[in-house]
Amino acid sequence: MKNTSYAGDKLFGDTGKFANEMNFQIGSSTDETMKVNLSADLKGGATGLLNATGAFSDIGKTGGATGASSYYNTTSGMTISNASGAKNMITDLENALNSVGKVRSEMGAKINRLGHHRGLTWRI
Repeated sequence: MKNTSYAGDKLFGDTGKFANEMNFQIGSSTDETMKVNLSADLKGGATGLLNATGAFSDIGKTGGATGASSYYNTTSGMTISNASGAKNMITDLENALNSVGKVRSEMGAKINRLGHHRGLTWRI
């Protein structure tokens, strides 16, 4: 996600536009603004995705039966070599998807709110 950009501006990551609060001018005067801050939600979503996927060992590097076994183990210690581990992985994936859904919902609500104002100017 860190390499996502729009109009030459990075959107995600520590220096992206969404890393800080954004200020939208929603009226004719500079006092009529709406602030949007999605940084905490985005960080939570990214953390959830990392927890869910982990960093899997490369089966080709270890080879043999040992390689096949280590392929199912993440560097975070989560294993999907049994039903319990697979269930935990599915739960983590579900939580990550819920985090992404929360961010999408927040962004959609803000966009809808912005649509009710004329003369919108985006100032970041």
